[in-house]
Amino acid sequence: MAEITPKSSTPLVKREGKNCSKCSKSFGPFTWSYNCTACGDIFCDDCSKYYILLPPEFGFTQTTRVCHSCVLKHSSIDYSRTYDVFEPHGTPQGTPADIVLVGGALGSRAQLTYIAENLCEKHRVITVDLPGQGGRYKEALSRPAAVAVLKEIVENHTIYKKAIVIGISMGGYVAMQFAGENPDLVSALILHGCHNESSGAMASVLYGMMGMVYKVLSREKLSNLVPETFPKIPRDRMEKSFLRTMLDYDQWPACAEVMKEPREGFNVEMLSRYQGPVLFIRGDGDFARSEEKFLAACKNGRKVIIVGGSHVVPYEEPGSKEWHDHVLKFIEDTESLPNSITEKDPTVRLSTLNFQN
Repeated sequence: MAEITPKSSTPLVKREGKNCSKCSKSFGPFTWSYNCTACGDIFCDDCSKYYILLPPEFGFTQTTRVCHSCVLKHSSIDYSRTYDVFEPHGTPQGTPADIVLVGGALGSRAQLTYIAENLCEKHRVITVDLPGQGGRYKEALSRPAAVAVLKEIVENHTIYKKAIVIGISMGGYVAMQFAGENPDLVSALILHGCHNESSGAMASVLYGMMGMVYKVLSREKLSNLVPETFPKIPRDRMEKSFLRTMLDYDQWPACAEVMKEPREGFNVEMLSRYQGPVLFIRGDGDFARSEEKFLAACKNGRKVIIVGGSHVVPYEEPGSKEWHDHVLKFIEDTESLPNSITEKDPTVRLSTLNFQN
């Protein structure tokens, strides 16, 4: 593998040694040494398995291998916090509810910053780390633990002790359960990219196969998986939302357990318990095997399909603006008519939605 050289005028001083600087493991034929590209210290594989795009002053233009201390120091995530608040930068009308954003597998609240910035004109937006993510990276991830975090955020950090909850991918399944168990804390529910039932042996096989792929691929390859898989995300957005924040593939087994239903029909049960307005939104290239079943379980449900979009359409061009416009329009509708959705046809495609000024 070719060595990655930074464009920085300050050369990296690479330290040498016979032992890992963190765990003291001795280097040898089966224990290779690696230098962190940020601090230059020497580590074994396990202690330097992280890949991020370092800040511009380092001069790198792609992800590089770093130690855990440098991830905490140089990632765009503030690990001293477990949630971020984006105050409205426009003029709110009336008393709009707070928006709480819950993200997907492997990531953290940092992946939600771009979305929050596009939704906070009139609403206060809170992005959340679930257990195992960001500032909660030392906590064990499970469905009950994730729902408990969401409940604590809504009860203790929203202005009205109630929120519009937006769940992205894995976060959507957490949001479903949270709304079903705590309907009085949710004024509206928006679910992106979480439109599949996952239970039993088939779910275990599917998630197990994905886990095997993540184990086979090198850490360096995994760090570039999102850019290679989703080329429609602009480079600046890609760096901000993914490359500077790091995706933790070691979390996949726990994430898979969160996405699997505790029992067959659990997601439908949670959706049927929640009587408020629900928006299902996704790109037309995303999987949605159970979408109609989920929609039928809702008392006030609507779905939006972004033509040409993928699983990450909130970040893509084209698609991002349309996604955010649909979400804001739905929120506007639910605030003016809090107990009903007036659209008779629950299917609203991008080409037919008529936005009102």
